[in-house]
Amino acid sequence: MTHPDEPVSHISFAKGLFIAIVAVSATLLCQYTFTSWVPTLLLKQGINIVDSISFSAIMMIGAPIGAAIGALLVDRTGRKKLIVTAFIATAILGIAYAYERSTPGILINGFLLTITLYILVASVVSIYTNELFETSHRFRGAGIANGTSKLLNVLMPTFVAFMITQVSASFIYYAIAALAIIAAIVIGLFGPETDQKAIK
Repeated sequence: MTHPDEPVSHISFAKGLFIAIVAVSATLLCQYTFTSWVPTLLLKQGINIVDSISFSAIMMIGAPIGAAIGALLVDRTGRKKLIVTAFIATAILGIAYAYERSTPGILINGFLLTITLYILVASVVSIYTNELFETSHRFRGAGIANGTSKLLNVLMPTFVAFMITQVSASFIYYAIAALAIIAAIVIGLFGPETDQKAIK
């Protein structure tokens, strides 16, 4: 396990790549699945199409708020602490959302979940991933991590459609929570704190 004070330059490329792939993939899969599929998922909960689109639009107001919060906190709290906390919050809110049935609960929980997802987008994709690699390997490492996440996102609609039609729409929220918990564990155990660390 990486000590919090260990310089980032001591992390091998393979280890940094593993952490980056997990972090970016979990972030973008959770974000894409929720924001892209929430109108359909709301329809499955018995909400009409007009209301489901309106609810989705209201929830998406949380996107710029989450990105702004991520940008403000990432240097104050440290990358690792903010990211792990946001992943845990995403898991909790994702599971809670599966059981929401009231209109206020759906809107508030969805709004908060959108905020946490975009805190992750701002801190993981834009900052943390790049800082896991030395300058000579940064483009390659970040590119592979982002490319892997995009490939998984291509496969995600098939998985979501299968879950909605064959299992339960609520399972999607459990999947989001599971991805978030896995990422929190991986970063919590193996991820370095890259804030104010020298990178070669």
